[in-house]
Amino acid sequence: MRRAISALLFSALAWSASAQEPRAWSAAEIGTLMGALPDRPPTNREFLTESHYAVKVARVDNRNGPVESHQTQDRIFLVLHGTATLRVGGTAIAPRETAPGESQAAESRGYREMAMSPGSLLSVPRGVPYQIVAAGSKVEFLVIRVF
Repeated sequence: MRRAISALLFSALAWSASAQEPRAWSAAEIGTLMGALPDRPPTNREFLTESHYAVKVARVDNRNGPVESHQTQDRIFLVLHGTATLRVGGTAIAPRETAPGESQAAESRGYREMAMSPGSLLSVPRGVPYQIVAAGSKVEFLVIRVF
């Protein structure tokens, strides 16, 4: 029942954010959106889409995400709760295309590591591989996709 109510609230919040209409989300609303995420991957959901950017809530819990690369989008991560490591740069090993201009891989080499902790703002330019590593931890964050 709680999940159904959360899903309905999520849908209402997402629908209310029409293109080019100013909107603010409270910490409680973001928390509700985060609480509506599924327990298993994919554990992210877009709640705002505009012509040149989009915003998602996301969670990585006790696992390592895939190595991802997006050729036409920059990514900005704003960490809300928890900790993890963001691996950026280097070379993705045997990437596979998941959509036009997007790829994923299981591992990479030559990356550098950046700490993800509450309040951190991390930027990944388009075309740069990245991976969120949260084995043994949990991190909740906003993802801003810039087109």
